[in-house]
Amino acid sequence: MGKTVLDSKKMEWKGLDRISIIVHEELGHIWRETSKDDYGIDGEIEIVTPKPDGKGSETNGQFVKVQAKAGKRYVVQDSTNSFASPVEEKDLEYWHKCNVPVLYIVYHPDDDQLYFREVKEYIREAPNAFERPHKIVFDKSRHRFGKDSRPQITAHANSGAPRIAFDAKER
Repeated sequence: MGKTVLDSKKMEWKGLDRISIIVHEELGHIWRETSKDDYGIDGEIEIVTPKPDGKGSETNGQFVKVQAKAGKRYVVQDSTNSFASPVEEKDLEYWHKCNVPVLYIVYHPDDDQLYFREVKEYIREAPNAFERPHKIVFDKSRHRFGKDSRPQITAHANSGAPRIAFDAKER
């Protein structure tokens, strides 16, 4: 008898695959899924910008990390305009302490859409973020992850600590 592949695993793959397609095709950035030892970060988005001469794009050393969730268990208090996604307090603390921005992205199966929030920004805007029950709240019109979210994703990447200093000279 073969091994069991749970429906929850298939849902997780669907969410990650959707992130990859949107990042590559709609946002025009680079998606790298974490392939080993995932402990709260599922991947990263590297920001790329079109080259001035129109011949391709170039990296600029800006990144956002991504924690992805998929499925109905990550969608509660669902309405036409909003929903919440339950999270653990220890996860909120971990993402908040990261030295780069962390996007929390949820695949909502009933809407067949991805939604995102940058965790540090969410905590600043939600004074009760660390009160029980812990959750991240999404506005379905403002937090949709797709082509229209490119400026927001880029702005979040600009807010992180620089990982590459292009102006630094070696001694």
